Amino acid sequence: MLQAIRDKAQGWIAWVIVGFISIPFALWGIQEYLGVSGEPVAAKVAGSEISQRQLESSIERFRSQLREVFGGKIPEAYSDEALRKQVLDGMISDYLVSGHAQQQGIRAGDGMVREEIRQYPTFQKDGKFDADLYKLSLQQQGRSPAQFENLIRQDISVDVLRRAVSDTSIVSDAELDSYISLKEQQRLISYLVVTNDQDADTELVTDAEIRAWYDENPANYMQPEQVRLEYLELSRDIIASDISIDPAAIQTYYNDHQQSWTADEKRSMRHILFTVDSKQSDAEAKAAAEAVLAELHDGADFAQLAQEHSADPGSANAGGDLGVVDKGVMVKPFEDAAFALEKGQISELVRSRFGYHIIEVTDIEGGGVKPLADVEESIRTQLQQDEAERLFYDYAEQLANLVYDSPDSLVPAAEALGVKVQESDWLARTGNPEGIGTSKVMLAAFGDDVKEQGYNSEVIELDTEKVVVVRLLEHRDVATKPFEEVSDLIRQQLELKAKSEIASKKAATLLTRLEAGETIDVVAQSEGLDVEADKQVSRDTSDIPSTIISAAFALQQSGEQSAYTTAALVTGNHAVIELKSVTDGDVAATGEAARNELSKQLADTRGKKALSAYIEWLRDTNDIEILSE
Repeated sequence: MLQAIRDKAQGWIAWVIVGFISIPFALWGIQEYLGVSGEPVAAKVAGSEISQRQLESSIERFRSQLREVFGGKIPEAYSDEALRKQVLDGMISDYLVSGHAQQQGIRAGDGMVREEIRQYPTFQKDGKFDADLYKLSLQQQGRSPAQFENLIRQDISVDVLRRAVSDTSIVSDAELDSYISLKEQQRLISYLVVTNDQDADTELVTDAEIRAWYDENPANYMQPEQVRLEYLELSRDIIASDISIDPAAIQTYYNDHQQSWTADEKRSMRHILFTVDSKQSDAEAKAAAEAVLAELHDGADFAQLAQEHSADPGSANAGGDLGVVDKGVMVKPFEDAAFALEKGQISELVRSRFGYHIIEVTDIEGGGVKPLADVEESIRTQLQQDEAERLFYDYAEQLANLVYDSPDSLVPAAEALGVKVQESDWLARTGNPEGIGTSKVMLAAFGDDVKEQGYNSEVIELDTEKVVVVRLLEHRDVATKPFEEVSDLIRQQLELKAKSEIASKKAATLLTRLEAGETIDVVAQSEGLDVEADKQVSRDTSDIPSTIISAAFALQQSGEQSAYTTAALVTGNHAVIELKSVTDGDVAATGEAARNELSKQLADTRGKKALSAYIEWLRDTNDIEILSE
């Protein structure tokens, strides 16, 4: 069977063009969606169900992974619709592989299961497996050790079968040489870009065409199922805002935390440096410094002497001025002496690794305790936050009791706790990662209690300092968005399409002229276009549009004669491309380590294609019903 699957995935061209980065289908443990019943169903797979709740939970976990990978922001390519489809596909694939593993009699041994569990960081203490922590963690999840071990056994079995399909591909030396030759290939191209040259006032799309497009393509403009919620939000900040602090408590806190209100001391200073180096011995530098110090004691001007004698090029011309200096900036002997002086006082000679210094402190800032008036507001805020933290869990418990006692209204709880009932905008199941639209809230909002029964939700923890309770205000089913709402978007889409068609026809005309024997320079000049001439490109060239690179590498050249093609750009413009020459990659220049890495990459790619073909075979031979898109 495995060989048949592999044969289905064969074709050397596929190995060249297929990417090496893909998202594995096994992103979620099988245990997350086995044995589900009594909830809205997202999909039925071979007679079993994947619940809507578990789909939403998996989507949110995938979002979290994406945010972590992409620095907190999910790329636009991961639209809600695309992300939802990808996650559901992964869950279906996992379930199918799990079922097939059972059919094939693949079962992980007890030793493998125990070793897998011992590696879980969740069950480790000080880097070692802790049996008590393991039992406690399972109790908190409502699972017995036997249940959990069975789930781990299933996951291992799935992984074994998956690897049996994907990890057995072999790459011959001849195949690897061919791959390197193609992968490292260079192509010499020239190209020009054809734009839409219609007048700005030309009407490209009529109102009637826009309306007709809308009527013919309603699925493109669907509005998902949505809810609008009223909610109570309880947070430490909200509680803190209503807490009054006694002035006496502020005074006591101020007195008890004097060190917190002490400003860091800074000093303005200047110095005269006498260096000790190959040109001047320690004794010579010290003698010169003592002579200048004597002049200062006799009333000489510090700045003038610094300009005349200091060996510090950075400060000498400024009369030795070092500006405002914080502690920890200067070398220790210098700092110790400088921060021991009074304002206006001149030091004795100070020896550092640079030589001898004469230091004068010209001003002192900070170092004293800030007055209460300067810190009173920050103390009040701190005391409010401390008290709010103490009260938060009591208030959250009261909120839970109040919304349970009055399940059909948030008003009693709002009045008892002194918080305001708020209203949300329209929210889809996918919600948003911040505010009231988090996945936890959406799971509750679209659940039976809130959406169907009209009850208050349970208390939902948004983070460690914020909880919320929601209630349904309005609900609307999946529907086509009103024409007025999307007409501008359709106009833009159709205008771009029309401009692209105009540019495409012109590009086709120019292509015909090139194929008839005219040069690209002559064609460009006759149309007033610029030629990007003689560009040596590889498959991963990034400073030329990717569609041009793809089109150039799809061309077949006959002998030394140029080949021509066109390519559509994302802007709606079109490029006309000339392929002048092809240089294959130098196989001999690829070292042994690089060859091994490329061989591994090629085998991995083949394995992924074999795995994909295997999953497709499972889909073709099992009943799958998608109930939630």
